[in-house]
Amino acid sequence: DADRYRAALESTWPKGKPVEVDAIFSFNDLGAMVTCNFLAERGVRVPQDVAVVGFNDDPSAAVWRPPLASGDRRRADLAHATEQMLLSRLADPRLAPRQQTVSMKFVWRESAGGSWLGQF
Repeated sequence: DADRYRAALESTWPKGKPVEVDAIFSFNDLGAMVTCNFLAERGVRVPQDVAVVGFNDDPSAAVWRPPLASGDRRRADLAHATEQMLLSRLADPRLAPRQQTVSMKFVWRESAGGSWLGQF
């Protein structure tokens, strides 16, 4: 939850200790949003001073200020692949175990800095 992210940030950068990093990647978008607020309170600008990236591409990431870059695990594609594998296993239980890769996607938004990245 947000309090845990906040506590982790405060233990890493207690008041008076400068935030001397170029970028912070958070486990999820909530953590990245808490990070953005924490940095703003310390007078650190996102993305000018520190780039911030979250993960899961929560719909709120696009309307966050600045818009939050995020990793998209492509939930719909993952659900479809899982469903197809399950249905085929139910149809034929003798099928050999198998794996399928569903590639994730980086969603560039302003919090990541470097507008040229948006071209990829």
